[in-house]
Amino acid sequence: MRPSLDRIACVLIVGVALLLPGCQKKKAAVQTATAPTQRQAAGPPQGNPVLPRPGQKLQSGGVVQNVRQAARRTVDLAQLKNFSLAYFQYQTLNGKGPSRVEDIKDSIDANMIAALKEGTCVAVWGLRNPSASTVVAYVKDPDSYGTRIVATGDGASRRMSQQEFDAAIKAK
Repeated sequence: MRPSLDRIACVLIVGVALLLPGCQKKKAAVQTATAPTQRQAAGPPQGNPVLPRPGQKLQSGGVVQNVRQAARRTVDLAQLKNFSLAYFQYQTLNGKGPSRVEDIKDSIDANMIAALKEGTCVAVWGLRNPSASTVVAYVKDPDSYGTRIVATGDGASRRMSQQEFDAAIKAK
């Protein structure tokens, strides 16, 4: 059985997270307290290098950027899976999908609610019979590889290429 790419990405993220703090401490110990470094003279970095601004297209930026994107995908997959399960449960109990976020707010976390209100995640409300091929929610912007993370009507989440995504949205 071959490990999935997401599992490999998780292992890489944990490994990097464990190694980086030790590297920074050694680097700080070598620097002298009297001589400012170039980084200190330049001030703190501006903005968040991990998350893009709204409308900004991501580009692959090396190993560190790829690890950050893998971490972001893992979080997005987990949040959309929880959303998909809440959607599926509501649909099973009521015969149709929820019509607004308030219908399932007790089943999803605050970060997902915020993402839906901000528009970084988009939900498709009020579907009658969602299935494994029905997209019930998705991350608004594709990643640098051109894939989107989507939640499907069967309680799952996965990555889709732009072509698969376009076909699934047209089919609803």
